[in-house]
Amino acid sequence: MALAAVLSITSMRGADASQDPWFASQWNLRQINAPAAWARSTGAGVRIGIVDSGVLANHEDLAGKVVAATDCFNTGGDPAACHGSGLDDTGHGTHMAGVAAATKDNGRGIAGVAPDAELVVARVLTQNGGKIADVEAGIRWVVQHGAQVVNLSIGDNPMAQNPIDLSFTSAIEEAWAAGVIPVVTSGNTTSWGPARESFAKLDALVVGATDDRGVVTRYSNGLSSAKWGVVAPGGAGTGDSHDVISTWRDPSAPDATSEYAYRGGTSVAAAEVSGVAALLLAEGLGPLDVVQRIVTTARPIACGIGCHGLVDAGAAVGPPGPRGVTVNGAGRAVAVSSQSSDSKGASPEAGAPGPPAVTPPGVSDATGVAAPAVASATRAVARAIAGDGPRRDSTATWIATALAAAIASALIVERRYRAVAVP
Repeated sequence: MALAAVLSITSMRGADASQDPWFASQWNLRQINAPAAWARSTGAGVRIGIVDSGVLANHEDLAGKVVAATDCFNTGGDPAACHGSGLDDTGHGTHMAGVAAATKDNGRGIAGVAPDAELVVARVLTQNGGKIADVEAGIRWVVQHGAQVVNLSIGDNPMAQNPIDLSFTSAIEEAWAAGVIPVVTSGNTTSWGPARESFAKLDALVVGATDDRGVVTRYSNGLSSAKWGVVAPGGAGTGDSHDVISTWRDPSAPDATSEYAYRGGTSVAAAEVSGVAALLLAEGLGPLDVVQRIVTTARPIACGIGCHGLVDAGAAVGPPGPRGVTVNGAGRAVAVSSQSSDSKGASPEAGAPGPPAVTPPGVSDATGVAAPAVASATRAVARAIAGDGPRRDSTATWIATALAAAIASALIVERRYRAVAVP
């Protein structure tokens, strides 16, 4: 686990790219293309649950964001037994909160991935770790208090990882069933070695870490058979500018509200993905649609089995203006994948079957592409080729329509081998 380099905000000259003084040092935001996403969404109105070591609610970059907070200790898993202030006593939870949702363009510190999101905080860890039952209580408590995303960056604490223990799976599944998106870390390799946790049946986004070069880090545990595995910036684990800077609480300076720290780990990567989920929820997408959008727009990199790629917030949220998506039977947007099944840096084994084709709700064929959407795409391409003017030639229109139909058919065939298995 990387040591945090604690810094005073007064020691950094303002960056020209933003009103936030440390924005120029936030290479992680550029790696996931977060600034491009802000033109469309900043996460306004969405609540992110931080189940961690607490949060310094009066930090200058988090002021006004914490709408509910508590402590969950010795609860036996019962959220009704949680009580207290949720004040951070290690700095870890405050760091995750800033990564996910620090205020943007306030002339202070940094920007979070979802800078207008709100926070619901359950303190379940101390510097000595925590109990699984209290983590369960914390998850349940933040869900009860309106969290729409639950960030679980709790695999970085060696006292709570021997190896990483996801025996609080039941609480994660409860959250998903309640319409809340759980985001968990894949965990860091420690002196005990890599974790061996299986994520195969977990209804959660599982997140590994990349460094500032966009390469998966050595400390990041594998995603194994995760359904919804992705990677995001976690830093080099060096405790300096190669790690991710965020808000911090220094236990030795408890009254300080303008501390920031560089920290590395898969916990940081998970917090970023929680922020991306908040950006999409703020656009009105449902939980399943958010997960689909994140995994299908991830950029292909070499990140191992179970990994869909490096999260791309800009691609997931999309540019300002009308979106190019289909709509399912529930009236919700369904993203169409643009990545191939063998584009993660490794070739499929000879003779190995490709990923199974899936049919999201309301989609009419096994390729995952709605027939009405294909027809719409065909007409759109035809108009683009032949022109929409009143004097367009009918022969040219016919040729363009036929060509567009052929393109659409090819896309359907290709889609059979790159559908993401989202139940």
